[in-house]
Amino acid sequence: MDNLVPIAAIVLSIGGPLAIALVVILLQHRQQAMLNQMVSSAVAAGRSPDEVREIIEAVKGRPSGSSGRRSLRTGIILAAVGLGLAFIALVTGTPAALGAAGFMILLGLAFVAIWFLVDKPKNQS
Repeated sequence: MDNLVPIAAIVLSIGGPLAIALVVILLQHRQQAMLNQMVSSAVAAGRSPDEVREIIEAVKGRPSGSSGRRSLRTGIILAAVGLGLAFIALVTGTPAALGAAGFMILLGLAFVAIWFLVDKPKNQS
């Protein structure tokens, strides 16, 4: 009975993430299969390639120009989490966490810079 806890910890620490990854892979495969069926149905119905492309973008829910907002959002979230981690590190007196906090802040600022330099829409100034 004393060996049950370490065995369960090992099994769950390895099996848990594997199970989550398996579910994610299966759901992505199912979604891709449904998309492939929809595209083949559209082609069989005589739709043009442009119409098929529009259908794919509508189903995926992300037009080709939406990656810019994703970079900005990711950068803001990373920088905010890094600032929170830095605050916690300063309050608790854990200087080792300041390095991780600084890394997250710089990574967030890099994403914001990518948005500003590359992905920012042209009509915003």
